[in-house]
Amino acid sequence: MKKIKLFATNAHLFDKDGDTSKELNFMKKSIQVYKTKNQYKIITMYRTEAWSYIAGEPLYLLPLDISIQEFLKVILEGLNHSRSILELEVDKIWNNNKQLLKKIEAKSYDDLYKNSRSCDIYIEDKEITIKPNIYLDSKKGLQTDVESIVKIEFLEEKYLEIAKEIIKILN
Repeated sequence: MKKIKLFATNAHLFDKDGDTSKELNFMKKSIQVYKTKNQYKIITMYRTEAWSYIAGEPLYLLPLDISIQEFLKVILEGLNHSRSILELEVDKIWNNNKQLLKKIEAKSYDDLYKNSRSCDIYIEDKEITIKPNIYLDSKKGLQTDVESIVKIEFLEEKYLEIAKEIIKILN
């Protein structure tokens, strides 16, 4: 997969050369961000043809004292890797699920959920949506805290505001 250096113009992501014919589809981009007691864990999400999301790579483990600029850079990189996948790709990603847990240093998803604060981040049209999660229990897992959802216009001049809002939600 080609790595793309991102920049935004009027809330659209493009290749670094700014060629509008290479505009990236960011209606379907999502990541999950977790904050544990000693690090941030950012997981790339893939949207299936059934419109559900599954976790996959790349993933990022970051120290809590990371600079806001570096944090933002990783958020944008994770969103850049997110994409829609075909049903035939789903099994490949699901089969790597146990490896993913090892790489993010979690015993299970339940362990990750109950020992962290988290949010789901989506780019939809011209805004980024940050959906904080609440851990319910081991059977129900995570639920979106609907009253705390934040939507911010997805413009380059608002990138730092977006990163700060994510960190605020996770604290």
